[in-house]
Amino acid sequence: MDRACRMPGCGYAAASLGETDHTADLGRIHVPTLVVVGEHDRVCPPADSRVLADGIDGAVCVEVPDSGHLPNQECPEVFNRIVGDWLEGLPV
Repeated sequence: MDRACRMPGCGYAAASLGETDHTADLGRIHVPTLVVVGEHDRVCPPADSRVLADGIDGAVCVEVPDSGHLPNQECPEVFNRIVGDWLEGLPV
């Protein structure tokens, strides 16, 4: 994780986040939730994103092929379609 962060101090912040586990709190989230993860994300791997989505009732997890940690920048058309389709499916 430290190597993924290039700014001074970012490694310390990342380490601190890595030591915090809020998995037990996920069940308290009761809003529509979309988790988007890049297929090759090494900062927050798809398996970790699936844990997040699995812990939130009704959450949807979508993996963006050929993308890393920033699918919104690496594959913007795909990302926008995923988010747009998800938003269209929300109740009014």
